[in-house]
Amino acid sequence: MNLKLDYLNALTKLTNILSSQPLAFQFKFPQKLEIVTFMVELIKEEPLNSISSPIRQKAMNIITDFRNLRPLLEVEGRAELLSTCYKSVFCLPAVEALQKEASSPKEAQANVELFRETLQSLRRLLETLVVEKPTWTWYWLELLDTWLNSQKDNERERAMWCTACILGFTAKMNNFERREGRNRVCGKKRARAKSRVPTCSTTTSVRLPRLRKLWRASWNGSTCRWSPARRRRPYVLTGRHQHPHGRAHAAQQAPALG
Repeated sequence: MNLKLDYLNALTKLTNILSSQPLAFQFKFPQKLEIVTFMVELIKEEPLNSISSPIRQKAMNIITDFRNLRPLLEVEGRAELLSTCYKSVFCLPAVEALQKEASSPKEAQANVELFRETLQSLRRLLETLVVEKPTWTWYWLELLDTWLNSQKDNERERAMWCTACILGFTAKMNNFERREGRNRVCGKKRARAKSRVPTCSTTTSVRLPRLRKLWRASWNGSTCRWSPARRRRPYVLTGRHQHPHGRAHAAQQAPALG
């Protein structure tokens, strides 16, 4: 156990230094795939009935730190990695059980903190995979189906938490925001092309001289004139067909102007 932890600590320092370099993505690390495979094996060897050591957490952190180094993992390798991490984290006993199995309150608190840190390591690993391959996000979510349909409440809760993390992180990615912005702009352009009559939003302040050509406004099928004396008085349109003097004035003037 001590040899494993010493090895993981040394490897953590190495990967932190490499991944923090500005041009780390251009650096090819031939041993990356071999080390990632070894990290997966270490995670598989961890017991599922206790969380007495931080080995699985450190292994996931090392894999995450490798995100900027080449070569990238293949889809099959990522799927095996995620399946192993899901099983190693989701199958752990509930937090209450981890506390009861501890020999002292201090150990119980340490187990709870270690479990929370392990969950956060899994979250960072998921975010790394999404950044490397955004188009495969749906596949990482499909791998959670087994745990979302589990008979154990703690496994379903953890799987749902990971699902929410993936969706929340994906929705905040810059490329999704730019695409949404382009769709919004294109939608506005199409709407303007279809409409030849200028319209005003509900919060746009306008002046009557800008609307000199629009001498008539419809209200409930009726027609009423705007007073020329109020041309230079600014007001706020609350709708496309809103009369400047209000609904009551429009109703009174409609019969006379018919």
